[in-house]
Amino acid sequence: MRSTPSYKWAGFLVAAALLAGACGNAPAPEVATDPFDAVAQLRGLVCDREMVGSAVMIDDHYLITVAHNVAGSDGGLTVTFEDGVQYPATLVGIDFDRDLALLRAPTVKRPILTVAPAVTGEGGRLIRLRAEHERAEVQFTDAEPIIAVGRNIYDDQSDVRRQNVRVTARAGSGYSGGPVLNDQNQMVGVVYAAARLDEVTYATASSEIDIFLDSIESSTTPVSDSGRCPT
Repeated sequence: MRSTPSYKWAGFLVAAALLAGACGNAPAPEVATDPFDAVAQLRGLVCDREMVGSAVMIDDHYLITVAHNVAGSDGGLTVTFEDGVQYPATLVGIDFDRDLALLRAPTVKRPILTVAPAVTGEGGRLIRLRAEHERAEVQFTDAEPIIAVGRNIYDDQSDVRRQNVRVTARAGSGYSGGPVLNDQNQMVGVVYAAARLDEVTYATASSEIDIFLDSIESSTTPVSDSGRCPT
């Protein structure tokens, strides 16, 4: 049985409200009826190269992406949505073991995606925005929750056991950091790798986002060290 979908990230929204000096109950973010409304193209000069990836709205002003998109970044990140409007974004959290990063774009307020656990054998799609912000998607029919253990984004030894999702779908350039959606347009994972030969795509399960967000000390302060460049 599928668990109830969620949009509140445990501990994070409360902490963000306190840091922002908010009082009372903040209104819940709008949930996207069209998932493309919550997906951005992520760009920046990272490790002396032009990085192009994806990011997903998870709360007002906040987007999730993968750590290897932004590791080694000195700033200058931007997110652009389907309407072509570009916004500056700041890296406020990064986890090299789970391959997740949190971006803050204070002038962005857009619909978010709900999340759900992946169910074995379910179908869905990967989505992203191409150049010129055109829609792109790849279908799959065989989601499989798996456990990944042993390596971080630098291929160093890690003790973290990470919930992942594996699907048979060819995720080309630009899908990294974007959502894996089930057939109800709920996010079940964040794309981080693809095996081109067997057309398999791997994603960090959405349940790992809660763990990552709970580890962030400040949701408004830029990270002091974005890490070294992945090899």
